Amino acid sequence: MCSPAPAHAPRPSKTDALKNLIVNRFHLNFKEQIGATSAAIREAHPHSRREWEEYYYRHIRTRPQLRALGQDMYRKIRTDLIPALLAISEVECCQYLHELVIHKTFAGYVAEVEMVRQLLQRLLSGVKIEPAPDEWDRGLAVDFYLRAGQSLIGLQIKPISVEHLPQLHLWERIWKTGHEEFTRRYGGRVFTAYHLTRGTLKELHNPEIVEEITAEIHRLIGQHRGGKGRPIPMGPH
Repeated sequence: MCSPAPAHAPRPSKTDALKNLIVNRFHLNFKEQIGATSAAIREAHPHSRREWEEYYYRHIRTRPQLRALGQDMYRKIRTDLIPALLAISEVECCQYLHELVIHKTFAGYVAEVEMVRQLLQRLLSGVKIEPAPDEWDRGLAVDFYLRAGQSLIGLQIKPISVEHLPQLHLWERIWKTGHEEFTRRYGGRVFTAYHLTRGTLKELHNPEIVEEITAEIHRLIGQHRGGKGRPIPMGPH
């Protein structure tokens, strides 16, 4: 049976994180269960926790209703969660962590890079951005390429965080040899598109790269038309 609520805010418990997961799992914090608390507290504009408590129990839910919800949570733990948790084997735990760390992380990274490629594809209208062969990725630090006359332009896409920004020049120094080799073979420069994640959105850290790539395309096409260029290998296709 649920004991009366304490008069003061309870101290953090070691099980708070677990209880939070359970509440989210069974949607016990949905407004259908506990009411629209965010809107209600703004409307009430309480000056103390006691004022909010009185307003909530008077206008949103009653004490017996919230107590019944807590009892329902306890029943779900006993009848649903504990049997399910005890049924998980050691092998399943090892397999799950492998899936999480290896497969899901890699799949998320690939999806992230593809999202940025599609963004650049839209910004560079009329230009087809194609995936580079594996040997370019390893040897030349090039993820994608695009054609400009008889030349190729390389494109590298790198996710970064705010903490990585001061280190960009170190990365670029490491990639420099591969990028110079790409230019020697295929005529065009290699551009690195850095992108940051803000919430669920991906945005270019260096949007000026679009104008730089466009200028390089025009340079290479003009070079070819002027007869200054030479036929070079056209990449993997």
